[in-house]
Amino acid sequence: MRLTHRRRWLWTLLTLLPVTTALISAPAASAAGPPVAVFPIPGGHFAAPATQITLRGIPAGALGTIVVTGSRSGVHPGSVRADSDGQGGSFLPAIAFKPGEVVTVTTGLDVIGGANGSFQFTIATAAGAIPPANRPSAPRVRGDVNRFPSRPDLAPAAVKVITSSPREALGDIFVAPQVGPIQDGVMILGQSGGLVWFKPVPGQDWPRTSGSRATAEHRC
Repeated sequence: MRLTHRRRWLWTLLTLLPVTTALISAPAASAAGPPVAVFPIPGGHFAAPATQITLRGIPAGALGTIVVTGSRSGVHPGSVRADSDGQGGSFLPAIAFKPGEVVTVTTGLDVIGGANGSFQFTIATAAGAIPPANRPSAPRVRGDVNRFPSRPDLAPAAVKVITSSPREALGDIFVAPQVGPIQDGVMILGQSGGLVWFKPVPGQDWPRTSGSRATAEHRC
């Protein structure tokens, strides 16, 4: 009889053990708090060297300790600034990251897309500046520009609209001619190609010295 009683007691203990374990581990799981979205996103490859790290979903005062480490630049000191809506904040590194390095962010938060509160992103490597180059003006041909007696300073490129159906030309047309022949700029054309509005690029006073003048121009 005693043996049966012990077996029942042991069976009851084993049955309750998973529940007891779950109750003990529950506080540790909830300590991370609600999910937190971050930017740059985990796994991103195009963050700027001067990027800040934004964490959204909880007040800035609840973000806790944030450790930011660059694979080449090491640990980055910085400060946290709260968002105006009180639902997040940004870590502002005191120094910029190095191009091409991998940045690891370690927190005690439930980071969406992260692992155990940590995530990584890569700093982009800039392609460099495009060297300046002189682009030759378009060759002058008959009827290549429009001229206006009321605005002799304007010489927008003449545009001819060709459509297979009148329905295809409904509405205004927006274009931005480049390399001349006289002035570059932004243009709005009517359905038939008539000029509605033109904004020349500054510093392109006509006539240009390169190329020859057309023998005839459109005059409006």
